[in-house]
Amino acid sequence: GRELSGGETQRAAIARALACHPEVLLLDEPTANVDIENRLAIEDIITTLRDTSGLSVVFCTHDHLQAARLAQTRLSLFRGRLDARRYENIFSAQPVATANGSHCIVNGAIRFPLPPTDRRRVRIAVDPRRLRLVPASTVRSDHDGLLGRVSQLFEEGPWIRVVVSAGVPLTVLMPLDDYHQQPLHIGTPVGLICPPQAVSLI
Repeated sequence: GRELSGGETQRAAIARALACHPEVLLLDEPTANVDIENRLAIEDIITTLRDTSGLSVVFCTHDHLQAARLAQTRLSLFRGRLDARRYENIFSAQPVATANGSHCIVNGAIRFPLPPTDRRRVRIAVDPRRLRLVPASTVRSDHDGLLGRVSQLFEEGPWIRVVVSAGVPLTVLMPLDDYHQQPLHIGTPVGLICPPQAVSLI
């Protein structure tokens, strides 16, 4: 056992748990600190157990994309409590007050609308279900929206999870029907519209 790598140790631990024929398998960050080969192997084990064994697999992860790929049901915890909101696009930002209302700056250049606040630094969450993708040609300035390129696409039930590189990675949940009308590919230039109600202070 002492000669196993971290990933092999994780897989051996799963095998040891399965040897007891459990009804429920609990996994705490099963792919933390393992290389890509072992991460894919562990994810494949979880998928196989989920689809073929009748075993309930409960796991926790900080990786939202991994949760989207592997889990049929997801619960979000924030500050130790269940939270219905999706904390996926989380950024530290600097508030800026103007005559046209408040906004904040992320990563030195990216603007998001901001609820009124008297804080000098804030943390914001941008709801991926409220972000809208539009053709890049319709965004003419940073007041209209953000420009970026599609970097990842995942099917997630009735949604398509789109990761857009726009100076920071932003996750957008796009209804499947919208995706069929506006098919996207890796590298597609897109515009991102962020309505004020998409942003919350945390």
